Amino acid sequence: MKRILYNAVFVLLLTAALFRVTPLSVAAVTEDAVMLIDGKQVSGYAEISRGTHTVTARTDAEIVCVAVYENGQFKAVSFGASLTYDFPDSGAEIALFCLDSEFRPLQEAVRVKQGAASGEEHAFPIADGVYSGSAHCLTGYINYMVSADVTVKDGVVTEIQDRTLKTPMSSNDKLLYSVAWRSVSKGIAKAKMKVEEFQSVDGVTGATVSTAGINAAVKNALQTQTVAREESGDLYAPEGISLYARAYPVVTVRNGKLYHIRIVPAKNTDTERLEAFAAEIVRRQSVTGLAWPVEIQDDAFAVANLTEQILYGTGVLK
Repeated sequence: MKRILYNAVFVLLLTAALFRVTPLSVAAVTEDAVMLIDGKQVSGYAEISRGTHTVTARTDAEIVCVAVYENGQFKAVSFGASLTYDFPDSGAEIALFCLDSEFRPLQEAVRVKQGAASGEEHAFPIADGVYSGSAHCLTGYINYMVSADVTVKDGVVTEIQDRTLKTPMSSNDKLLYSVAWRSVSKGIAKAKMKVEEFQSVDGVTGATVSTAGINAAVKNALQTQTVAREESGDLYAPEGISLYARAYPVVTVRNGKLYHIRIVPAKNTDTERLEAFAAEIVRRQSVTGLAWPVEIQDDAFAVANLTEQILYGTGVLK
């Protein structure tokens, strides 16, 4: 009987994985259920040392299984409300399921992460500080780069600061971005998430792209651990060109000279060649007399033209 149930659960979980309909996203049912790892009750997030641990379900359900996922993939299941599993460094999710006529989750899945191994000194994954991250918001109608500074204190994300240059956005993009930023930044401050537990924070309906971009920029900062620093100089960007834009420059001017050009590309853009082209503009301090490589001719023309336009009248370019 257990073998039949095991096979049934395996088929259900495999089907869910194949069709990307994971049981973990289903709302928890009302039966009381408690999950324990090595005898200690856990919920939400649990920190465990690397290696083998025993997961136990405490519930009144007659038939229950414990399931383990890694990176969204079903890995193991056990009946009798207990499972011993060698948890990997990458972390995992554990779910309790009631096996009745409907096959239902008993509670929200518990995410586990690895702390220091037994005998090792615990250390926060990222030192206290402010880290810089960025992410590209790109659809058929939107094209801009989100930048954020993320403050980490005692292994917790405590604050994010907006460093996105707003001028390349259309007026509608700016409005949606501002609304999304207020919602996400408040959500992050309220959640006080640990660095290694950071998940996307909900924004607002109608600003999905902006919300995703802000969350991605925060994740990028935590993953790259790029220490934020103040860039001296004035930033310039073209106004309101996000609709259908393939590539555009964000220009930094320092001490009256063209200091740097950051390229914000769209799909099918030869970024490496275009960045080399932008660096040549900076080296020459001029957009004239440049040889545009055939492979990037249209984008190079746009970058040169927009660079000249946004610095028109500043006296920087000759």
